[in-house]
Amino acid sequence: MQGAEAGAHYQISDNALIDITGFHYDLEDFIQRDRATNLFQNVEQARVWGIEFSLAARPLEKLDARLSLSLQDSEDRSGSGQEELTNTPGRMLGIDLDYELIHGLAAHFKLQHVGGQYYYTRNAPYLQAELDDTTRMDLRLRWQPKSTGFSAYIGVNNVLDEDFEDEFALPSPGRMVLAGINWRK
Repeated sequence: MQGAEAGAHYQISDNALIDITGFHYDLEDFIQRDRATNLFQNVEQARVWGIEFSLAARPLEKLDARLSLSLQDSEDRSGSGQEELTNTPGRMLGIDLDYELIHGLAAHFKLQHVGGQYYYTRNAPYLQAELDDTTRMDLRLRWQPKSTGFSAYIGVNNVLDEDFEDEFALPSPGRMVLAGINWRK
């Protein structure tokens, strides 16, 4: 693999930071899974390049906010008949909000949009198609009493129960309720 990244971050204020990074990678012997056959396949030559942008801010004393955007392009350069790498989104947008409700109890909101993701038919001649853009919302509550090493959470992934595929032929699980506890010494 040969590649390069260049980035910068800029502190807008005491409460806000911008990061921007450009990247370019030439890959050899890249392994990707063909979701239609569930088999791994070797991509002899590939190229991935793009730009990532993020803004992290604390607009209120108890609110942390993050906005991220990733734009990338991938190219199968091995002469396989497939132009794009599969399962490599061309664009992703994320919004994360963390709010401390009371001491030790925090709420988390996440919105993620994914688009520009391609797949191919199973047999040659390979026909390319694009997965539908997806937008997913997740919510979580976390309780972590100070100085205890204990935390507990309950959350809902895909709150709006959207139908989508992260990858071709693999539908999303739908709305999912999660709960858990952690203990650290």
